Amino acid sequence: EYLAKMYLLFGDEAWWWRFLDTYDAINLQLRHGDWYADVDMYSGKPRRHRFENLMAFWPGLQVQVGELAAAARTLNAFYLVWRDWGF
Repeated sequence: EYLAKMYLLFGDEAWWWRFLDTYDAINLQLRHGDWYADVDMYSGKPRRHRFENLMAFWPGLQVQVGELAAAARTLNAFYLVWRDWGF
């Protein structure tokens, strides 16, 4: 998220390429269907297996980079948790 914001604020393409590398790695390694694993950044091991409101930034980031279909699927998965379990 912050790498994309740095690119948008300062226009330095190096930030954009770093973001794309990270975004691709997240989609390759952490995506499980419409969900993304929450892992420790140092070990790569799962941290927790629950939905948290701080995850809500991800669909917005997907929209920002043009991944509209993926953003809709992710947001729908979040909505289904809210609808079925409430908050």
